[in-house]
Amino acid sequence: DLDALSSWEESGQVLLHENPGADAVTAPWQRTSVNGGLSMRKVEDARYADFTDDGLIDAVVTATENHSEKVGVHWLGNPESPFDDESWRGTWIGQELKFPYIKVAIGQIDGRGAFDIVAGSKNDTGPASLVWYQSPANPGAANAEQWQGHVIADIQWTDTLEILDINDDGANDILMGYWQHLAWYENP
Repeated sequence: DLDALSSWEESGQVLLHENPGADAVTAPWQRTSVNGGLSMRKVEDARYADFTDDGLIDAVVTATENHSEKVGVHWLGNPESPFDDESWRGTWIGQELKFPYIKVAIGQIDGRGAFDIVAGSKNDTGPASLVWYQSPANPGAANAEQWQGHVIADIQWTDTLEILDINDDGANDILMGYWQHLAWYENP
């Protein structure tokens, strides 16, 4: 049964909701915080991440703004117990680049090793960027400082963000939507 992931920006919480199955799907679902000890404000986006592309969820990636301005990775330390708060450990990555992030996407950008993260921010009163966070060889909670942030472009806003091979050349590109615009960033 498919479970649900939600982020509530005003509470700073990221919650994993367990689908109770077809017989009880209309009843309240059990929920678990995946914050993993991170104190967050204004969580704008949260996505499941399978960094190793093995079909299993490794983490949840979050985009935050308003006095957080970071990308969080919440690692699932015990895959046997994803609905236990203690199974999650949160880390901040790319702390040298601080933008009010509102969207994240996970996928292969450089064609090497684990999947990467792309984060898009917004420009309310300051600079905003589209950022590629290059993953370390073996990403995990113990090496959060090894993610390398690269600014791809200066932008104004991010409403949607996806990583996919648009032109079928074997390299994943970035598709970003904002307001009435759709931008394609071709992977060189």
